[in-house]
Amino acid sequence: MSDTTGWHEFAHVVKSTTHIAYIYENGSAYFPEGPTVVGPDDFTYAAARGKVHRLVRADEYEGWRPPARVIEDPAELDALPAGSVVMMTTWMRRAFVHAGGGRWWVAGPIRSEISAAEVLDGCAVVVLHAPENGDTP
Repeated sequence: MSDTTGWHEFAHVVKSTTHIAYIYENGSAYFPEGPTVVGPDDFTYAAARGKVHRLVRADEYEGWRPPARVIEDPAELDALPAGSVVMMTTWMRRAFVHAGGGRWWVAGPIRSEISAAEVLDGCAVVVLHAPENGDTP
């Protein structure tokens, strides 16, 4: 039924609903909602369409890291080291690279310089990379 033991979330493609199932080592499954709601055939159908995802606890990941830093203040944005990369939190998802000295470049083939206030322009940014100890983006 699944290659991975544990809890899984799956989408019922016909009903457009999501459900959970526990897959045991022997391949059998437990559906907490009961057999009148979903069953093995629904899980198999979802798996064949890539609609099954293993549920994990965050502490199961050794490489876990804290959430990305969010910046809303131009002064805080300019305080990042040169080479830092940030991305807008709006639907546009435009990225910017810190050139240093209060200058920011719009990421892309054309380097247009703007200020931190123009980068923020009423929204927040997420820090994707901030060089440390001489790192480069």
